[in-house]
Amino acid sequence: MKFEFTAIILASGFSKRFKYGNKLIFKYEGKPIVEHVMDAIKKCKRFKDIILVSSYDDILDLAKIKGFIFIKNIYHNEGIASSIRLGVENSKDTNYMFFVGDQPGLDENLINKLLENFNGEDITVPVFNGEFKNPVIFPNKFKSKLLDLKGDIGGRVLIKECTDKVKEVKILEERYFKDIDTVEDYYEMERLIVIRGAGDIATGVIQKLLRAGFKVIAMETRFPSAIRRSVSLCQCMYDGEATVEDIVSKRIDNIEEAWEVLQRGKVPVLNDEECVSLNAIRPMALIDAILAKKNLGTNRNMAPITIGLGPGFCAKEDVDVVIETNRGHDLGKLIFDGPAKENTGFPGEICGVSLDRVIYATSMGTFKPARQIGDIVKKDEVIGEVIYNNKTAEIVRSKLDGVLRGIIQDGFLVKPELKIADVDPRMSEKKNCFSISDKARCIGGAVLEALIYLERRKFVEK
Repeated sequence: MKFEFTAIILASGFSKRFKYGNKLIFKYEGKPIVEHVMDAIKKCKRFKDIILVSSYDDILDLAKIKGFIFIKNIYHNEGIASSIRLGVENSKDTNYMFFVGDQPGLDENLINKLLENFNGEDITVPVFNGEFKNPVIFPNKFKSKLLDLKGDIGGRVLIKECTDKVKEVKILEERYFKDIDTVEDYYEMERLIVIRGAGDIATGVIQKLLRAGFKVIAMETRFPSAIRRSVSLCQCMYDGEATVEDIVSKRIDNIEEAWEVLQRGKVPVLNDEECVSLNAIRPMALIDAILAKKNLGTNRNMAPITIGLGPGFCAKEDVDVVIETNRGHDLGKLIFDGPAKENTGFPGEICGVSLDRVIYATSMGTFKPARQIGDIVKKDEVIGEVIYNNKTAEIVRSKLDGVLRGIIQDGFLVKPELKIADVDPRMSEKKNCFSISDKARCIGGAVLEALIYLERRKFVEK
């Protein structure tokens, strides 16, 4: 027998436990939480009508765009029963499937399974781990009982009263039923991190976060000055995409593109060095991995969790935790109160070589490389030049024999004292020019430790 159904979405709640306002319009994976429910229902193709009941104009506007019937609930102060009544009163003579608006894991597979199990007589309820869940189907014969509901009492009271008229449908997948009542629920589900910078150290951090199940959006300048470009995801700002080990990054021009890129398993890198898109993303954590040796604007109000890498940050003042980035015994240390070690002004020592392994520009102009990352170079060998007004302003030479581990992007506009190349005196390091460094992996592990620690303390233990 073929049954007819009306889908009724209940979206008038006050979000009392969600301290940042109406939870239904918070974005999850790029669109409002309630829109995930709408889209799952629309994909189903089994409903005579889809009705959304809400007291919020922006949600009603969204329902109008989707082509749904939308009912404004001016009685929402009376509780959920008022939304149920409005939905039923505006339905045709069908059976009723009730949806809540804060269940973004819902999809058409669950909806179809429940519809297929409906027998026309019994209330059809999904059951996960022994508990009744949403959405629930009520046969049309319960219409009068649904219209008689009062106050903040939903259809659950009818399920309890009519236990002999309940058909349970056992569901094994938890993902369908994760709802969002609190900010903690939201961040646990979204697990989205924004990282400022996508250079070589930031790339090591991103790899650790991705492998631990977090989603990451990176924010960069349009023309990054990274020299270890072969292991920096920010290279996508020049090439469109960049691959480092098992990670692929993609340059995006606006935040709307980020969600599609995330769905494809890639890391979106946005041209947004000032973090103006942060409010649209609302990440659970912000990590400053620019390594500018100073704070370029990160503060603790930018996200529930904030982490800063290296000099320029002070834990408890600028960020929640500072990660030590200076090589040595404390590399990767979590600092909960106070700053990281001050910038020494000297590159880390390798095989007794420090200053000579890093090359800085002495002139202003456009850089033109003569060698590539991974090349073996000799002392005094030309590795590039700086061009100004179509003339050579500077010949750039290696200061020692070694492997060219990093060199700045062809065409980059350099200025005096800007780092433009890095030579490793260890000839055996050629292959490592194309893999994440030990330092980046160590700092990445420290960031992951800090993030899990702060996540537990802020969201779980409260």
